[in-house]
Amino acid sequence: MRTMLHAIGHGGAALAVLLLASCGGKGDSDKATAGPQPGNIADIGQRTFGGDQKLAVQGRELFLANNCYGCHGGLAGGAMGPSLRDTTWKYGGSDSMIYHSIHDGRPMGMPPWVGRLNDRQIGALIEYIHSLRTKTEPQFFFAQGGDTTAMPAANAAPPPSPNPIPMPGPHPDTGKRPSPKKTE
Repeated sequence: MRTMLHAIGHGGAALAVLLLASCGGKGDSDKATAGPQPGNIADIGQRTFGGDQKLAVQGRELFLANNCYGCHGGLAGGAMGPSLRDTTWKYGGSDSMIYHSIHDGRPMGMPPWVGRLNDRQIGALIEYIHSLRTKTEPQFFFAQGGDTTAMPAANAAPPPSPNPIPMPGPHPDTGKRPSPKKTE
């Protein structure tokens, strides 16, 4: 038994040497030039997008205006409703299937948007969905860098007030408050 284990161990070592030799002995020396490396945030899960960027921005605006983020999450990554960023969809991810999911709704939560969104608006939402996880994905109004083609949201916080809000408690401009007189 011991001889068999030694033979397997030596066979594994010989296989490793052969594999290294077949690679030309390069090892880890050329990892920097081998293309995207694990951990490179610029290329994580990126897809390609050849659609209309302006239409995708309109779709993102419709996504916000119609509260789609209430179910699908702020970055369409899923919340109460499913993620729109992944590649496998229960009802299919083709344009036709996405159209019918939006237009007609789906059981268990997706309401039908027929009568509230027209075909052009649904098309803009589809374009936005296709732009997700691409380098040209429209940025939300609260994202770092922002999207320069979009106006601030109607429900965005107002600018800070230049006048301070009065707060209870001691005020630095009044100094010490006189203590009450003691009566005997």
